[in-house]
Amino acid sequence: MLKLIDFESDFEEYVSFDDYVPVSVEWKNPKEKYKHPTIFWRIGDLSKSMFEIGIDSKIGAIRSLTLLLSVENSIRDETISIKTLSEVQPILDISSFETNYIDCKHNFSLEILNNAVKIVFCEQESVRLLKSRHCLFHFSHNDELLGISIINLSRMDLDKLKTSLSI
Repeated sequence: MLKLIDFESDFEEYVSFDDYVPVSVEWKNPKEKYKHPTIFWRIGDLSKSMFEIGIDSKIGAIRSLTLLLSVENSIRDETISIKTLSEVQPILDISSFETNYIDCKHNFSLEILNNAVKIVFCEQESVRLLKSRHCLFHFSHNDELLGISIINLSRMDLDKLKTSLSI
């Protein structure tokens, strides 16, 4: 699992939905003069389901989230409402990366809610939440990443996501 070690607060965030890549989120730090290579953590069976997190190879900041395929999908009549949290971007421990990617062959679930989509890696209860503009990061008591919610989505965003996942 990916482990939180810090966070940064100066970033720009972009969310997109389309027919081929159901949802992707990208972050850019406007103060960075040089872009470091990206390393990837991927979860799923990697043929019918795959979610990918792009991570800055130097500092461990999350640079992208990409949902490519998902088979364990559900729709729930639930709305995520978040009290005011500072907007930050997680920095993860990348010391275990020996190559440009780590594949975690483990199923994840995807829950489509009234205003969000939740990608769940582990069914533990989260005890710590970090929030960017459109993402909520769920962490365990050991600061391990349990899942990610993409929040504040419109009905049109959710409909496009459902169509691209054939739900």
